[in-house]
Amino acid sequence: MIILKGEDEFFVKEGTAVTIGKFDGIHRGHKRLIEDVLGYAKKNGYKSCVVTFTFPEEEGGNTVGGETGRLLLTRDEKLRMIKELGVDIVAEFSFDDKLKGMNPYAFIESILMGKLNMKSVSVGPDFRFGRDREGKVINLHKAAMIYGYNVSVIEKEEYDREKISSTRIRECLTQGEFEKVSDMLGRDYGIAGTVSKGRQLGHKIGVPTMNIYPSPEKLLPPYGTYACKASKAGRVYKAVTNIGVRPTLTGKDNSGEVSIETHILGYSEPATGDYGKEITVFPVKKIRDEKKFASLEELSVRIAEDIKEAEEMLVL
Repeated sequence: MIILKGEDEFFVKEGTAVTIGKFDGIHRGHKRLIEDVLGYAKKNGYKSCVVTFTFPEEEGGNTVGGETGRLLLTRDEKLRMIKELGVDIVAEFSFDDKLKGMNPYAFIESILMGKLNMKSVSVGPDFRFGRDREGKVINLHKAAMIYGYNVSVIEKEEYDREKISSTRIRECLTQGEFEKVSDMLGRDYGIAGTVSKGRQLGHKIGVPTMNIYPSPEKLLPPYGTYACKASKAGRVYKAVTNIGVRPTLTGKDNSGEVSIETHILGYSEPATGDYGKEITVFPVKKIRDEKKFASLEELSVRIAEDIKEAEEMLVL
């Protein structure tokens, strides 16, 4: 898959079948748009292309507990998922003042035609683009009369009689409603990261953990301990995971660096052999809120209970 930067000069000679959007989450509705693009491109000999955007204002600390301003997928996760779907090209544009101020027809002329040589565009019925979101599907149809491209309008996917949207998925995630999140995404919600060396206190109390530190823009479920599935080196394990700031160890209740500490059930070896490797954690059900314990001994007793509960909750 080729990644094109919007500010660069380029022109796709082969022609493209395009879909346009933020694509945060790559949920079932997004997949349907991308599948339409893939089908049209294959049938007509064009390149499939996803036009997406980066938003500088989204950078910052992790958001949890009901706020919905962060990302379901980081940029790297999004690009990897688009690649796995079989897309040929991602054209990535920074949503800066220049792009914000571009009227819809200028966007079509200078970007969709002038750079991507667009032959077809697939969008939802409520698609908006251009300055102040004034561009609508009707504008795409009008411009198509000039440029001769195809317009495909794809109805939105629904879940429980409501339209699926990234906003709705975020709201469910921050409420810990993982089954709903999975149904709308069409997959389990995962948090990926590279295993880093911690203080190794887990190993000292008999529950070694693999510690990852999520990207700052990643939306997380509320702090707490969860029954999870953990994917490592192509294999899925039962696991118990704490998401939060480790108040027992840091002495801080609601601040500090957010970590995700995962103990794979039945795993007793130190995590040193996994340092630098990637794992993905999929929360299934919350066991309890994160809590500051009076001592490591008290924490150890509670972790043993967490492990027992996770074992009973999880089915692989």
